[in-house]
Amino acid sequence: MPTGEIYTSLETGRLDATELSFPEIDALLGFDKLLLPGRHQPAGLLELTINKDLWESWSDDQRMIVDMACKATTEEFLQRHAAKQHETLAKFKASGVEILTFPAPVLAALRAATDEVLAEEFAKDPVFKQVVGSYQVLSTSYDAYQSLNSLY
Repeated sequence: MPTGEIYTSLETGRLDATELSFPEIDALLGFDKLLLPGRHQPAGLLELTINKDLWESWSDDQRMIVDMACKATTEEFLQRHAAKQHETLAKFKASGVEILTFPAPVLAALRAATDEVLAEEFAKDPVFKQVVGSYQVLSTSYDAYQSLNSLY
């Protein structure tokens, strides 16, 4: 569904709830019902893709400028957006928004379906397998570390 139709669909009852982006973006769009977590966006990632031949044609200084700009953008994103979502969620709750999550069996079914699709895509595309596989390795090691940091 195009983003421009979501709010109207909420008003008319075509949709019961929505989650498009981070809560901050949802608030800017005027959404008054929220469904979390969004399965289309379990994390926010920032990427810049540059043609390899172009990248290699640049000087070390030019590549360093792009690298520093990417790092600064990521830092700003984390400081300004990811770390502030709790503020928007608190405003949603205070205004009466009911924040829901999918039941555990639904999440398990989504994980199983995702694993099945990934296996199919891995078999078809070695580059896809390499890129997604690298994210999975990082996620596994990060999740192991993150689980040690939770006191609850």
